[in-house]
Amino acid sequence: MMKTPALHIYLVEAENYARQVVFEWLCRRGHQVSLLHGAGELLGALAGEGVDLILADLPPSQSQAIGQTLRQVHRRYPLIPVVLRASSAFLPAAEALHCGVYGYLSKPFRPAELELMLLRLAEKQAGHSLQETGSGLYHRAGFAVLGRQLLKAARRSQTPMALLRVDVDGGGLAQTEAALGQLGLVVQTTFRDADTAGRVDGTDCGVLMTNIGAGQTDIALRRLQQNLAAHNGRVPEGQQLRVQVGLAHFDPARPCTFEELVARADAAMPDK
Repeated sequence: MMKTPALHIYLVEAENYARQVVFEWLCRRGHQVSLLHGAGELLGALAGEGVDLILADLPPSQSQAIGQTLRQVHRRYPLIPVVLRASSAFLPAAEALHCGVYGYLSKPFRPAELELMLLRLAEKQAGHSLQETGSGLYHRAGFAVLGRQLLKAARRSQTPMALLRVDVDGGGLAQTEAALGQLGLVVQTTFRDADTAGRVDGTDCGVLMTNIGAGQTDIALRRLQQNLAAHNGRVPEGQQLRVQVGLAHFDPARPCTFEELVARADAAMPDK
């Protein structure tokens, strides 16, 4: 696992104890942390020095103001990832992605969960990519490495996860590669940045969805189906994506290996 480089982080947290715990944890790992106390301070701070990450717990009671704040942040600084605490997860998924939200963290503070998120951000910013150039998916070995790390962190933090396995019918090697490239684009617009998508084998890709329970996966599946239908409506006849999917859930109380989770998702496909 790569070492996380020092990041400049804006921490927006009204609760004194939580703010102090997160602040000290981040500082011990060499990060530069600026403490802010609300949406107004956040916008004011963004007008000055540069920042790598915004970590915020924003109260749902201020939902309208927060939504406006996040949209302003994303318009002015589209590449700055915003991580909201789970207590702020009132934004619909589509709006959250549009506002630049990278992902959600559970409260109370779970070091393993935040550490993994910082590692993935560092990988993107440092250019240590395990992704394929054509599809934008992680290649098979890279996806397995990241998958094992994600499951290990989920087991430590007692966080539920799910693996969606998508099998593409491409009709041949060249056609399959082209189909996977198109599927990669659909996946990137469907799932959160905090989720991880990669190749499982020659015709399959997988999406590891973090901090998600059984009920929430139904929303992700519907969104995937909608985006696939929209994609197929735009491309010429004969180039539509034909897929089948299988879903497996990771229960941290009954952990399994990454390979076992992949096999369970494969077995859940309709033709298995």
